[in-house]
Amino acid sequence: MTNYKLTRKKMKNVVIRVKDGVVCVSAPMRAPVGEINRIVESKADWIEKQLAKPPAPKFALKHYDPTACLEKFGKIAERVYPLIRDRLPNQPAMYVKAYKSRWGCAYPSRNYIILSTQLFDKPDSAIEYVILHEYAHFLAPNHGEKFHKIMRELMPDYKERRQLLKIQKT
Repeated sequence: MTNYKLTRKKMKNVVIRVKDGVVCVSAPMRAPVGEINRIVESKADWIEKQLAKPPAPKFALKHYDPTACLEKFGKIAERVYPLIRDRLPNQPAMYVKAYKSRWGCAYPSRNYIILSTQLFDKPDSAIEYVILHEYAHFLAPNHGEKFHKIMRELMPDYKERRQLLKIQKT
């Protein structure tokens, strides 16, 4: 029997994750323990493979001065905003945060965006992409066809710019 950490949640299905050498199982509130055990055992081979993998390297956040980030990103936003001004007449405010797993976030109902401080040492063209990406979410809340149409129209090379975010600085 595989040992696991069980968390009960409001959900429909049993979900199994292996993180940092620990098997974590999330299950619906009313799922019988016997059924959960059966599902975990049915995935024993997969679980063993996951446990055998070396741990993923921890992502260390670099620390950037928020004021310097806001100054740099603000100048770039002034170059980007005219692209979308006709569709987004009120330029959103901008804040920064040390996100671990995202480059930015849009809050259309509050008229602001948050950019990750981790963008600071990325190329300006990649930062332009992220800013326009967040502005586009004011017009299209998800990453559906409307969103991509906006991005294509306003920044035809947006896919290439997005790739720049994946390049690690050495």
